[in-house]
Amino acid sequence: NIINATVIEKNKLYYFNNYTLDKGHDYNIKENMAIVNKDGLVGIIDKVYENYSTFKLLTTLNDNKISVKIKNNNTQFYGTITSYKDNLFILEGITNYQDIALNSDVLTTGYGIFPSDLLIGKVIKIEDNKYNTSKLLYVESNVNFNELYYEYKNFAIGFWKILPFLYFFSYYSLYIFPL
Repeated sequence: NIINATVIEKNKLYYFNNYTLDKGHDYNIKENMAIVNKDGLVGIIDKVYENYSTFKLLTTLNDNKISVKIKNNNTQFYGTITSYKDNLFILEGITNYQDIALNSDVLTTGYGIFPSDLLIGKVIKIEDNKYNTSKLLYVESNVNFNELYYEYKNFAIGFWKILPFLYFFSYYSLYIFPL
């Protein structure tokens, strides 16, 4: 059940970094629904009004840790995205004994505010933490957060269990998923 929506405004204050969609309660949109596009997880619905809603970008959710899994061949490792800095997500909680490959997919686990298996990005850099007890992974998203408003004017809203595999959707679409 997909509903088309359009970004009607981007908050001009940088530190808010949220967007307004032209759909709200009238289309059964609810707070905390995840938003994705063909490139990965984009953000989350923040506030819902009768005829419109606002969403925050994933890059501004630094006060919310995100539970993730790293798919490495046929193995999965679990960790936590703790922040976003220099256009990269920082993933912690991986011990030095876990062998993670570069370019491994990083996906949501379904624990916390996001549904399971939403693509966040790929591991592009791995280093030891300052105590040499665990690894820090740097994750790059395919989503262009800086140009989102200009690239994605038309959105689609749908429900998680009804939508097929994400990568088959059109280039100019975003999708909103209930938790």
